[in-house]
Amino acid sequence: MRALFRNFVVLLILTTLSIQCQDTIHECSRECLEGEPPKSCHYEFQIEHYSTMTKACWDCPLNITDCYRHHCIPGIGKERGLFTINRQLPGPGIQVCKGDEIIVDIVNRLSSETTTMHWHGVRQVGTAYMDGVPLVTQCPISPLTTFRYRFWADNPGTHFYHSHSAIQRGDGIAGPFIIRQPEDPHKDLYDFDLSEHVLIVDDWLEDLSMTRYASAHHGEGHFSSGTILVNGKGRNYSEGGAEVQTPLSRFTVTKGFRYRFRMISNGNMNCPIQVSVDGHTLQAIASDGQAFEPVEVDSIVISSGERFDFVLNAAQNVDNYWIRFRGLFDCEPEKAHQVAILSYETMPNSEPNGDVTWENGNRPGKILNPINKGSGLGNEISIGELDAVNKDDALWNSDPDVKIWLPYDFYMTNNLNFHDPDHYPVHLGVVDDSTPWRETKYISEENFKKQNFKK
Repeated sequence: MRALFRNFVVLLILTTLSIQCQDTIHECSRECLEGEPPKSCHYEFQIEHYSTMTKACWDCPLNITDCYRHHCIPGIGKERGLFTINRQLPGPGIQVCKGDEIIVDIVNRLSSETTTMHWHGVRQVGTAYMDGVPLVTQCPISPLTTFRYRFWADNPGTHFYHSHSAIQRGDGIAGPFIIRQPEDPHKDLYDFDLSEHVLIVDDWLEDLSMTRYASAHHGEGHFSSGTILVNGKGRNYSEGGAEVQTPLSRFTVTKGFRYRFRMISNGNMNCPIQVSVDGHTLQAIASDGQAFEPVEVDSIVISSGERFDFVLNAAQNVDNYWIRFRGLFDCEPEKAHQVAILSYETMPNSEPNGDVTWENGNRPGKILNPINKGSGLGNEISIGELDAVNKDDALWNSDPDVKIWLPYDFYMTNNLNFHDPDHYPVHLGVVDDSTPWRETKYISEENFKKQNFKK
């Protein structure tokens, strides 16, 4: 029995050490130089059930320094189950250079669930079997087994990775994936492109997503969020005042310099988020890994799966400023919102002035990617109105042989997974043979021409 116990202790120590090793800066996170040979970048991701506010957090948030302890995930200060990669939220960042070889070993430590990992934005040219879609490009990764992903970082830009199994993505299995290049088309617009200026935004539920999902589809519950996390940190403002003072994400700049920020939405619901920085404008330069001609705006709306890069000019008075995140659509009923802090160097570790409310997140002025807006609206700039930097592709510069217009309808029907047509049919008794509720949408000719930025 003693020998068995010793073996268990050794195994536990080795497992913990393997998780701790991921905290160090990876050798592939570097400046990308012209002519530099590519590297082989190896990562080990251990996926497991975990929780916020564990014993690793000691006396957090009463002692704020405890919130930064190893393996402590404070979230919004409430205990909540989740999935983690290496006991981090979000997962460890992958920051590499164009042409690097990416090797990621996924260790599935879940006792009864399968998983996969999708590399969102990576084109996987020649390696489609590494795309991480279960039962499409691969078999799911079984519990207590390891699967190796191996591919090349061919297309530069701001991407991210996430689980593609069930709704694990919304419960923690996601992280940033940045591919830089030596000659960035916008390199003259900024002075620094730092790994610590990557933002990953989550609409955050207070329950496991599957609990809320089941309640919303089989009962009277709702699948909407009451709060937002920024790089895994935030406060529960939805209950009126955020009495639990958990730490907020903080981004440091030095006056007189221009910084490239890379923003990612790992949204779990239909919850676009309006983002702005008090006292500053945002010079948007890229979306979903594709550079476009710069446009200066007051706020950006980012939806699930989208990425936006923007340049922030640190030209204001040396101070601390709120970065505001305001949830829309499914996040509106509970007025989900969050803040992070833009801190000018030499400022004390204090919080900015100004009330933190959902209403104050509605920044007036020019907005990029507004919800359900067309073109030609002045201060509301749709994606279709942006000009791509790369206009060399002949497919974009030639006239199409055929134009296809795409109408689509919505109608109610009995999904047998959720509704029994005889005992509890879909809303208001509408069944399959009744007159459907319909709404026809058309893609305008203007926006049809400008898909993925006009050329």
